[in-house]
Amino acid sequence: MKNDEKKIPLARALWIILISCVLVSGSAYTWFFLVGYVQKKRQCDANFEIVQIAQEKQNPHLSGLFLSELLGLSKNAPCNLYDYAFLEKSKKCSLLSIFKSFSVLPLPPNGVFVRYCQREPIALVSDCTNCAIDEEGVFFSFEPFYTNTTLPKINVGLGECPHVIKDTYKVYFPPIPCSCPSVQLALQILNAKKEFPSELELFFVDTHSITKQSAGVREIVFSFFEEGRAYWVRTNIASWKGELERFFSIKNTIKEYSNNNLLFDMRNDGICLFKKLEIEINYKNKS
Repeated sequence: MKNDEKKIPLARALWIILISCVLVSGSAYTWFFLVGYVQKKRQCDANFEIVQIAQEKQNPHLSGLFLSELLGLSKNAPCNLYDYAFLEKSKKCSLLSIFKSFSVLPLPPNGVFVRYCQREPIALVSDCTNCAIDEEGVFFSFEPFYTNTTLPKINVGLGECPHVIKDTYKVYFPPIPCSCPSVQLALQILNAKKEFPSELELFFVDTHSITKQSAGVREIVFSFFEEGRAYWVRTNIASWKGELERFFSIKNTIKEYSNNNLLFDMRNDGICLFKKLEIEINYKNKS
């Protein structure tokens, strides 16, 4: 096949390649030099010191003071926008158990923008101070980030849970879903409470004993409130749904004969044992 194209001499081709490499590398070097120069100049400019924090609208809403402390920003120790470790701070804050996600972005000329998603508590953990749990089974601190005081409480034996870190003075909650059987069962019950009668308020669930060796102490304990009256219900582990259904069906009949707080034992198939509880219940505080 005949080729009519004119061939470029080797020396000329080498010069073309060399000049192209110089132009490309030189342009890249110039660009990086200019970017570095501007960056360094801005790092020394007081006009770029971070003085404001903006955040997405959230409910609940974190205070600016808390975010400033979390991000290490203070008027007494000003930080330049172009000298701030955004990626490092985002990763560090996202490891806090109260957040599902967290990121902090630059907001020129002198601010940062915070985007986060907080965990939604579905219950308070009664066997640990200031602890809540979400639907994924992650433990996290409740106060001062949340104010909902109507949440049910659960007792899951947190002292034996391997998913929390305990030392002499503090308890830490890594953002790791807990797979303990007592926790998973409590989550199933909390998820099912929407199917309970609307006039009954589920206040307390105790699943801490479900892994005990003695069958005589393995049980679930529920606490309900209705019109200022408390009902405590004991059920078996595997059949708690059916036993609660039996309790719901006979509750109204029994309460006609007693104005007291009552304890129901539904663990015997086909039999309901109940007795009056001679205790004073503060309904407002549920204690």
